[in-house]
Amino acid sequence: MLQHWRLLLLLLCVLTVSGCTRTKMGGTVSSPDGNLELSVACLGAYGRAYVDASAKECGVSLRTKGSADPLFRKRVDLEGGTVAWNVRWDSAESIEIEFFECVSGCFSPEFKRGRDLRRLHLVIDQASGNVSEVAT
Repeated sequence: MLQHWRLLLLLLCVLTVSGCTRTKMGGTVSSPDGNLELSVACLGAYGRAYVDASAKECGVSLRTKGSADPLFRKRVDLEGGTVAWNVRWDSAESIEIEFFECVSGCFSPEFKRGRDLRRLHLVIDQASGNVSEVAT
């Protein structure tokens, strides 16, 4: 009887450890004036390689440098292979984030871009500090 419990415990441990893998990719970009930081992090599907065509859960967060409280936070759900993004600060008040599939060379300057997945355009009101998402 004790042997059955040990076998069951071992099986439970193996299932718990093997089924909880998830890849996380992310990075932070500072504003041109250095006062703000935009962070993007994407999580792949559980038990799947990040390059597989699968669900990706991405988070976008804008903070004042050195602050823990976000000025803006949004979850973006995407479907795709290797999801990558490009952050462009048009000014200290305007940010554009493009999510796209990366076909090859994803982590080098010579990457090959695939299909566009989603675009966010954020506008910051300097007087109030409010951040709003503008339809693109």
